[in-house]
Amino acid sequence: MRYVLDANALLRFVDNEPGGVEVGQLLKRALANDVELLMSVVNWGEVLHYVLKIQGQAAMEAFESHYQSLPIRMLVVDQVVARIAAELRFRFKIPYADAFAAAAAVQNQATVVTADYDFSLVRGTVKVQFLPSKGKGHTPY
Repeated sequence: MRYVLDANALLRFVDNEPGGVEVGQLLKRALANDVELLMSVVNWGEVLHYVLKIQGQAAMEAFESHYQSLPIRMLVVDQVVARIAAELRFRFKIPYADAFAAAAAVQNQATVVTADYDFSLVRGTVKVQFLPSKGKGHTPY
């Protein structure tokens, strides 16, 4: 099986928040070559931006160095993926970066792992595995 991690899925794992255990299990399965984990570089950029915004440049660089070794294959964005993302964003009115995670899932016949319930809009077109909600008053990550 293939899974595409949305930015918030990886951050849930890193921050040990609800759903982080599930992402950790997927990472273990990927290390055992039981599943394939994918992530769009657009969503990786979201993760880096979040770390930079909250903790600063040095923390982002340390994060990037540490987490690049995870068993996640980074997917580059080409014209085909950009077109799929544009069509998904237009059709379902999902946020721009989320459209790239959805496009990666469509192109790779994968399931998106996310805590972002905006992905409920694309169900039926994109397979989605939702992580638990953090509850009221939390950031979307």
